[in-house]
Amino acid sequence: MFLLALTALTFGPLWLQPTLPSIASHYYLPLHTTLEIIAVTISALIFTVVREQARYQLSRRSVVLAAAFFAVFWLDLAHLLSFEGMPAYFTANSPAKAINFWLAARLVVACALLYVLLPQADKAARRFQLWLAISGSALLVLACHLWFIGYPESVPATYQPGAGLTPFKILVEYLVIAICLLCLGFIWHFRHQPRPYHAPALIAALITTILSEFFFTLYQNTNDLYNLSGHLLKVLSYLFLYRALVYENLAEPFRKLSLSSAELTATLNAVPDLLFDVDLNGRFYQAHTGQNQQLLFQPEHFLGKTMAEVLPESAAIAGQQAIREAWNNKGLSSPKQYTLDLNGEIQWFQVIASLKPASRDSVLPRFVLAARNITEQKLTQATEQLNALAFHTREAIMITDAQRRIVRVNPAFTEITGYSEQDVCGKTPAILRSGLHDEQFYQQMWQQLYQQGVWSGELYNKRKNGEIYPEQIIINAITGSDGEISHYIACFNDISASKSDQQRIYKLAYYDPLTQLPNRRLLLERITDIQHEADRSGFYAALLFNRPRSL
Repeated sequence: MFLLALTALTFGPLWLQPTLPSIASHYYLPLHTTLEIIAVTISALIFTVVREQARYQLSRRSVVLAAAFFAVFWLDLAHLLSFEGMPAYFTANSPAKAINFWLAARLVVACALLYVLLPQADKAARRFQLWLAISGSALLVLACHLWFIGYPESVPATYQPGAGLTPFKILVEYLVIAICLLCLGFIWHFRHQPRPYHAPALIAALITTILSEFFFTLYQNTNDLYNLSGHLLKVLSYLFLYRALVYENLAEPFRKLSLSSAELTATLNAVPDLLFDVDLNGRFYQAHTGQNQQLLFQPEHFLGKTMAEVLPESAAIAGQQAIREAWNNKGLSSPKQYTLDLNGEIQWFQVIASLKPASRDSVLPRFVLAARNITEQKLTQATEQLNALAFHTREAIMITDAQRRIVRVNPAFTEITGYSEQDVCGKTPAILRSGLHDEQFYQQMWQQLYQQGVWSGELYNKRKNGEIYPEQIIINAITGSDGEISHYIACFNDISASKSDQQRIYKLAYYDPLTQLPNRRLLLERITDIQHEADRSGFYAALLFNRPRSL
């Protein structure tokens, strides 16, 4: 609405064509000087800020803006000093002399804005290119001074006393307007691309520049209201330019810093480590933790104190060792471990120190100290080591999932069955069945596993080579936290040798080694068994002897 009202106010004279009164020179000169000082100051600010930004991030856009507003600063200053009524600027001042510097500054600004809207302006630039461009601007300013002051007769006329503006001056003003309209077209054309400037403010700057230039085509003398209105619009356009090109770049690092700080805070809150900012002597400057329950005290209790003052001896020693090692390495320390007795339980901790970049405000080197509770990790490592030792015993181990698919076997399993881990993984233990046990046997076995969680006994299974062998086996059902079976673990031994020994001992005990006939001990044992059966059943038993006639 503001720009629409300003446009209507600007183009109103085109239709109404009122004759506006002139302002007395002794009133107009201070107004003009004030407005030009504001414009010159804004030009200097734009140049200074863009040049300082070049120390951290330099693009072709920054190079062009810095060089352009360096030239605009001096050209606008020359326009101010050349204005009629000001002390002579090298030579006698005149409206034409001031207008010449004015037009040069306007053309530089318009061309610079046209370039910075192009995608090519986003490309990176080097420092020497910045100084080369500024040097070129300085040469342009010197050339304009030499031409406008040393050879004014060769400059096309821009103002005739009593007649007003010349066609050449009006043509140049409309050329600036055309360039600004082209800039607006570029903004619309590249509207979907990321822009390192504030588009609404830049559009406002271009529109106010167009309105300003239009006013500068209407005045008849250098101190009428048209001229004053044009200068007011010029200052307004410079303010919009500052907002679009400089303030946006100034505010963007702070926005990024704020976003980065928020992301860092969220990251630190998610980290289980206790983080401290300490110096070489172990004195705490900052403390951060999202899990205060791990601290012996609140974070504020640590600040300003040393490790020896607030930490247990084991923790203080480990922390100082980490700091010294990080200082010697000029970087990172290795993990240092220590134990603490917390609420009657021994807890393991690990601390690492990292050297921070040097700061002007720090007398002593500073470090980031990260402490983490590794008790669960220690217990897990111990359990894994025990499991690894147990898994490599001479007893065969087979682990299946809840669906009885084999997921892991140990080397002893391969030694006994002949199947490697690759052979059986993903298959069921049925691959080992010998066929000597019927389905009812296996159903009873699995039913007992479901009900009691364990089954043990003897099985006859078959090796990979087809050999049937006996094994003594125990199967355990492993349940998860939800009470559901998650795995089965079977441990077994090949008892073929034991079975063979039992048969040999039995034969030696009950058969004659020479004749291989049953001996007296077997006879007596069988008689005893028959007697027990007769006593239990109530029937009689008879024993018949066939006595040989001779020995």
